[in-house]
Amino acid sequence: MNTRIKMLLNNNKAKAADYFNLVNMSKLCQSQTGKSIAEQWCDDMGIGTYTVDKESGVIKDNQTGNITKSKKNSHLHIVK
Repeated sequence: MNTRIKMLLNNNKAKAADYFNLVNMSKLCQSQTGKSIAEQWCDDMGIGTYTVDKESGVIKDNQTGNITKSKKNSHLHIVK
């Protein structure tokens, strides 16, 4: 096998391992603090986060607690 291909395969394995570890660290953080790593970072940087309930169409602002009902827009229209 070409050395470049071997290097790319090893690089992909390392990326997959990094992703796996980051996801698990985020889940651990979320179980301990209630916030994922990304949510904590957004809070630290002053970036607003939202929680979306897809079934009911409710959007909650996590900073203010404001709740908004989203409109279900359809880009498809029935033509008769």
